[in-house]
Amino acid sequence: MEPDSKEMWLHKSVVPSPLLESINISGWANPKFLPWGLLQSFTSLERLEIEDCPKFRSLSRGLLPTLSSLVIKECPLLQRRCSKEKRDYWPLIANIPQRGIGR
Repeated sequence: MEPDSKEMWLHKSVVPSPLLESINISGWANPKFLPWGLLQSFTSLERLEIEDCPKFRSLSRGLLPTLSSLVIKECPLLQRRCSKEKRDYWPLIANIPQRGIGR
C-alpha cells in the first residue's frame, strides 16, 4: 500500500526515541496506520493510545513486546479488526495485559 502525502508527513515528522514509554495519537483525521519502521524504533514503548482517528484501520503486524497497555477509542475500523470475533488483530493484542478497545 502506497502511503498518501499526510502519512508520509507523519512518518518523516516524528523523531523516534528509544526512551519513549507512552504514545497518544488523538484526533488525526487522515492517517490510516502507523508505519512499522517508526513503531519499531520505540523500543521502550509500554503504552499506546489511538483515539478519535476515524480512518485508522491498521496496526503493525508486529507490536512491540514491551507494550503493556493498548487503548483504541473512536476508531471504528480499527476497533472492529481488534475484536475477538473478527480476529484480524486479536492474536497480536491478546497477550497485552491492559486492553481498552472501544471504551
